[in-house]
Amino acid sequence: MSEPHAQFIYKTYEEGKARRYGLMFSVNGGAFAILSLWVQNCKTAGQDAVPATTVIFGDLMLWHIAVGLAAFSALMALDMWKFGAGRARELDELGELGGETRIFQPVGKAVLVLVSALLVLGWLAGGGVGSAIAQLCRVS
Repeated sequence: MSEPHAQFIYKTYEEGKARRYGLMFSVNGGAFAILSLWVQNCKTAGQDAVPATTVIFGDLMLWHIAVGLAAFSALMALDMWKFGAGRARELDELGELGGETRIFQPVGKAVLVLVSALLVLGWLAGGGVGSAIAQLCRVS
């Protein structure tokens, strides 16, 4: 009974991991493409630089969108971590690997943390979050 269940856990883990990474990269990539086109249009309109406090959609400023995407990336990383740890725990509970799980190993955890940190820091730096907050503090 445990062998088919272990195979099911492995399959669930691989498919879930692929879906989660796919979602994270699709959302970040799509948002980056849209914002890149918007920034390019601003530059062709004569602006040398696009301030982080520039209104993009409705009342949303560039830095608002950057913070939102950084938060999304961080939450996706947390979800992936919990998902991987949960599948690893399920395999450990089966006991057929002698307490040594072959999924969600330290290298995979490091990749998840590194990719997620790069996305979060990229959005915060690229979105000018620090300069926007500093500018807003000067105005207040």
